[in-house]
Amino acid sequence: MERFGWMATGKRAALLVGIASMLSVASGSVAVHAQAAAPDPLKFATNTPMVVGFQVLADKTKDWEEYWSSLRALCAKSESADLKAFGETLTKMYKVDQAFTMQDGKATTLYLLWLDSPSTVLSYQPVPVLFTEPAGFNAGKEGSKLTQPDAMALFEKFKVSFHSIGVSWKLGKVGG
Repeated sequence: MERFGWMATGKRAALLVGIASMLSVASGSVAVHAQAAAPDPLKFATNTPMVVGFQVLADKTKDWEEYWSSLRALCAKSESADLKAFGETLTKMYKVDQAFTMQDGKATTLYLLWLDSPSTVLSYQPVPVLFTEPAGFNAGKEGSKLTQPDAMALFEKFKVSFHSIGVSWKLGKVGG
């Protein structure tokens, strides 16, 4: 039994092409909106304690540590209460005393950032906090105390040392 026997072949083909077009446009639209709205994995919605692990290129650990130290210092000098509070969350960074070799063959070192009460205002990624978040430094923009060249120099330390985010664990309290 023919399903679309009541339609002529040309109309059937046109209908199928039309449906396929609508589905591809709709799915493309959804994909574009999903990409645009992809959540920042290092901007937290709650201040539940957590640990974030960063895999850092083993030969660039000095740059990594200088990035976080400089970011903490900038936050401490800031007039913004949000940036000061953010900087205070960056004080518990630990280095795992074990080397790792990634699948790409690169030697990495694991750093763990212990966040007792993570910021829900600022991302722990450098680009948003340095350049784009309204509560961030907004480097190079009018009224910012952080210049574009200084922010780029700081970002470069992060960029040359960062390999990947290894883990991000929310912690739950056990017991009373």
